[in-house]
Amino acid sequence: MKTLDLTNTKFDIIHKVYDDDFNVTGTVNKLDGLTSLETLKLAGCGISHFNINSIRGLSNLTTLDLSNNNITNLYDDFSFEERLKEQNPWLTNVKLDNQRIVIKIKENVGDISEYFQNKNVSVVNELYLFTDSGVESIDANQFVRFTNLEKLHFTNESNRYHFLTTINDGAFNRLEHLEDLILHGSQVTSITSHTFDGLTNLKVLSLTNTHITTLTDDVFANLTNLHTLVLTGMSNLKSVSTNVFTHLINLRQLELFNVVHFDEYPQTTNKVKIARQLYKAISNIPGEPFITYSYRTNNNNRGIRMEKNFRKNKFLEKFAPRNIEDIHEQIHLTLADLDDSTTAKASCFLYLLPTFGSST
Repeated sequence: MKTLDLTNTKFDIIHKVYDDDFNVTGTVNKLDGLTSLETLKLAGCGISHFNINSIRGLSNLTTLDLSNNNITNLYDDFSFEERLKEQNPWLTNVKLDNQRIVIKIKENVGDISEYFQNKNVSVVNELYLFTDSGVESIDANQFVRFTNLEKLHFTNESNRYHFLTTINDGAFNRLEHLEDLILHGSQVTSITSHTFDGLTNLKVLSLTNTHITTLTDDVFANLTNLHTLVLTGMSNLKSVSTNVFTHLINLRQLELFNVVHFDEYPQTTNKVKIARQLYKAISNIPGEPFITYSYRTNNNNRGIRMEKNFRKNKFLEKFAPRNIEDIHEQIHLTLADLDDSTTAKASCFLYLLPTFGSST
């Protein structure tokens, strides 16, 4: 046999097992008997690690196709291809194109730059940093060597207080290929017009459960290709600019679950204010994206929170200012007729009456 085509046959690790004296003691996915083999095709086999000694006995092999895998050797070893050919000098044609390299880090990285200093990060397509990575801040130009990065996820699954507390301006510079940026549970409290510089191709941005307090006019100004913006759980918001979403000309989905509850009477003045500001900001979004918001299954505060999804205009219509006679009917009750709950509702109506949903 001169050609063995195993394209799309699923493997994980291809390697030989050696003892202390470097004698072969076993082989995963045995190839030793194929001494006449000249071409070996392992494209699309799901290989995540390839031991350069695994083909050592195939002295007639000239062509090795390892394309369309996710071989992490390329990330761990700058000279992987060179060493592969050194150990197997008969190889003249090695194909390593279209790798999908996914790196997940749950160990403490300390300083990000130092941690990745000896890694070939230019081949990484997806990078996931979890709570135990201990990342507290991102400096400017932190990821400039990740030239092929498409997904960057920070996930604070343990809700640790000091996880990602600072994102400096220009932190994501030169990530032209990045499509997904997830900052789940980040403890950062502020972002600026330069926080997302360089993300010209970003499609998904999630700020879920972050501690951000203010969204200004130009904070998303550079994200003109954004399709999905997730603000779920941003309960610390104190101010939302009327024009914060106006630059998002390709927005298809805005998620506001557990930010405020539009079909309830807010219990605090701040929640009333945020609901009003979000309504105005949503009215200024270009196009007709879907708006996801939360509601309760019944009329009291002990109901289960659920999600609803409306097109922008339907959402604006549903939460437009109430009929003026209905509002007057609520707010002209005598104080003696009101219990605490109704008082709160009437106060809410009075607060919203001049401004909520208006164009000023």
